[in-house]
Amino acid sequence: MTLPDTPARRIEPEPDPPLLEPGETCWRLAETRRFGVIVDCEDYFAAFRQACLEARRRIFLIGWDFDTRIRLLTKNPRDGWPVKVGPFLSELVRRRPELELFILKWDVAFFTMIRQNPWPIRAIKWKLHDRVHFKLDGEHPFGSCHHQKIVCIDDRLALTGAIDITRERWDTRAHRDNDHHRITPGGRRYMPHHDVALALDGDAAGTLGQLCRDRWRRATGEHLEPVDPPASDEDEVAWPAAAPCDGHALQVGIARTLPPFEDQPGIFEIEKLYLRAVRKARRLIYLENQYFASRAVVRALVERLREPDPPEVVVVNPKEAAGWLEQSTMDTARIRAVAACRAADHCGRFRIYCPVTRKGRPIYVHAKVTIVDDLFLKIGSANINNRSLGFDSECDVAVAPRPEEDGTRAMIRGRMLDLLAEHLDVDEAALRSRIDAEDGRIIPAIESLRTERGRTLVPLEVETPEDMDGFDEFVVDSQLADPERPEKPWRRLRAKARGLLTLRW
Repeated sequence: MTLPDTPARRIEPEPDPPLLEPGETCWRLAETRRFGVIVDCEDYFAAFRQACLEARRRIFLIGWDFDTRIRLLTKNPRDGWPVKVGPFLSELVRRRPELELFILKWDVAFFTMIRQNPWPIRAIKWKLHDRVHFKLDGEHPFGSCHHQKIVCIDDRLALTGAIDITRERWDTRAHRDNDHHRITPGGRRYMPHHDVALALDGDAAGTLGQLCRDRWRRATGEHLEPVDPPASDEDEVAWPAAAPCDGHALQVGIARTLPPFEDQPGIFEIEKLYLRAVRKARRLIYLENQYFASRAVVRALVERLREPDPPEVVVVNPKEAAGWLEQSTMDTARIRAVAACRAADHCGRFRIYCPVTRKGRPIYVHAKVTIVDDLFLKIGSANINNRSLGFDSECDVAVAPRPEEDGTRAMIRGRMLDLLAEHLDVDEAALRSRIDAEDGRIIPAIESLRTERGRTLVPLEVETPEDMDGFDEFVVDSQLADPERPEKPWRRLRAKARGLLTLRW
């Protein structure tokens, strides 16, 4: 029997998934009426104070650390309100009988809190106050930390990003060598500090408010209702003057990392978002981050750098991590990460830099910024290390405009230029002109504008893997301080221990 000819079925290619995909690369999509990128803590602390002054019902503070001794302003504004965090918040609650204050702080940070006189005394007073609710949050796996940094005012305005309201954060965008305001409450001077955060309102602020309430419920068992919506536009929280307004009516994606713990499954939206953004890059991947140590992110970058015509990858990092433990873990892992990227870089498209002051002092980079072309901007709390993508709690906010949304794309490109111009100490117009002259390439523009002396970006000198000793390799391989998932450090440590005990003669 002859079968009739059957036309071949056309197989349609699967559509390219969007960068922001709820349930995969983000938790939720939400609209924000206003959206602003706040660079460095002088403006952030001022914006925080201005936002809190607008609060009527609820202030939520979610943080890795929190120090009530911090001055929010360097000068007394003579507005009748204190400038130190603790007295300021206490006075707000005293004067406004309907206002409640909720503070959720990582429990392990308690050991730094007890050294901060008068923070423990104020914490005890707050615990006794019926409208101040203070909780140390221990709902996390052993060794994990709560790293999210969120301020939410009446579910209508939110600040989030890399900035904790604590010591060794305040600085201006000038990053002066001898700024006498850059001093801890204990009187110790600290190095220049670069940081970035976001201000946003609208539904996006309400969604971050829900994230805060969810965290509070897990930590305390107490269910909080959302704040009632405003009766009119006159009741809206005013936009803080210290925060720029970079965009209106934007859709943002809110992405999280939450490690698996008890009945809570692991959530790894930020890791998926990082990897998808790297894969979608066409010409540029710009990363400002405290670390450069994530195995997953570095593998994705290496794959892109091996392509025939790869995108540029520009990383801005601190010269070294703060503290011996971070240096032993993150800096050592960075040695391997940089070596892998340089080995894959056959087109000269990878650079890692450190910003310095006019006198050549390193500026500590604490920001967590990712920009891909002019189609993706992500700012939040997540570092480029293993634990931020699978072991700690994190919160990032991202914008991914459609190709036809020219205004938002221009905003993203403008923010990248603004950050680079600050680091290079050049006019933004001059930087834009130089990039245009280099056919849109960022690395040749940086190389032509950076200087040997003065404030600039300097290539980061990183050791090679051959320079690592046995202890360095053990720390990185075991993932003891930078695990990808809660179970991995102990499994790897047991394997290493068995290897040491099994001696072959």
